Amino acid sequence: MAGLTGEAAIERARAALALGSRVPARASYVERLDHPGLGYYLVIFGEEAEAVGVAAIDGTTGDVSSHAPLAGTRAHLPITAARALELGGAVFGSPRLVWRPCRASQAMLSPIWEIQTAGGPIYIDQQGRRWTQLDPAGPGG
Repeated sequence: MAGLTGEAAIERARAALALGSRVPARASYVERLDHPGLGYYLVIFGEEAEAVGVAAIDGTTGDVSSHAPLAGTRAHLPITAARALELGGAVFGSPRLVWRPCRASQAMLSPIWEIQTAGGPIYIDQQGRRWTQLDPAGPGG
């Protein structure tokens, strides 16, 4: 579990991206599937549909793992938790953001939704594709 608060992660991301305090921000915790028990905060700046920056902040150390400015023309995470449930064919559940390098996502800034179902976990990436397992990224992957 995170040792850092979401508010502290936002401030670290704000400094890394040199964004002022008037730019709205939100932080979501992302579990690392490749390092059980560890995770990071995905911090997104700007209005929901007009993201201007994104950063991954280590949930334990507070280190900035990755960050990028964005154009402010679309949502950074186009698939919401509710949409992930729909795409996954699940009628209930609590989707959570997860990540590990895989074919579904090779970038920490693009986490995947995990939904627990009676048949086991399913994953929805930020393009809306459904995965039953997260295969390692391979050549050309």
